[in-house]
Amino acid sequence: WNQVNTNNDTVISRKELVTAIFHMIDMNGNGKIDRKEFMQVIKLYAKFLHVDLEKGWKKQARHVYKNVNSKGKGISLNELVHWL
Repeated sequence: WNQVNTNNDTVISRKELVTAIFHMIDMNGNGKIDRKEFMQVIKLYAKFLHVDLEKGWKKQARHVYKNVNSKGKGISLNELVHWL
């Protein structure tokens, strides 16, 4: 709770939640979500849900990644917040 609720109030804000999720996806801790990390989280989430990814999912995921990654240097926390 305390790692997500960074301002120590009684509520987890949208920004606090997105920040926590961002840091879980940013597996190498460089402050950016690269394409490999983005694809990996999609595969892990599908496995968690016990669903098979459809043929062509990688192409769709690359398209989404490109749209979110507006500066082309990996998805930043601000880009993710803006996209969501």
